Amino acid sequence: MKSINDIANDIDKYVILSAHLELTCKYLSIGVVASLMYNFRDALTHYVRLYEAGTSEDEVSQKASIDEHLSRGLKDTCFSIIDEMINRILDAFKNTTKIQETCFRKQLHVFKEMEIKLRKNTKMKDINSFSLFKDELTKSIIDTKNIFQSYNVPFKSNANYQL
Repeated sequence: MKSINDIANDIDKYVILSAHLELTCKYLSIGVVASLMYNFRDALTHYVRLYEAGTSEDEVSQKASIDEHLSRGLKDTCFSIIDEMINRILDAFKNTTKIQETCFRKQLHVFKEMEIKLRKNTKMKDINSFSLFKDELTKSIIDTKNIFQSYNVPFKSNANYQL
């Protein structure tokens, strides 16, 4: 069972991860889903209730709720970013040769596999696994940008932000 300090550390890590995901959204020039902040707010509400928990059953319930809200906010934001990348790749298919299409299709599958991994949620039981997923997502975005650039396909990004 997690201690209150472990949960506080998870909340701190959530803030760092959510800031990175927000910067990723700004880099891609897309909006940040509200779920990221709403779930953070809800996790903090349950954290306060954890201190007020009268029984061990209440304590377990609050800890589970905190984990669920932290996970949900990060997942929703990752889904939004993945969806944007899939749409960009699909748009790039419009004017491609067979060689380019093969390369874009490989990248499309990378993002589809990431989406499946998020939906299965088998390896993302804690906040640390989301950190690894965030790194994988960032690498995939950079790889996609490089592929777009190698074929002279425009990749829309905000030059004021870096991944």
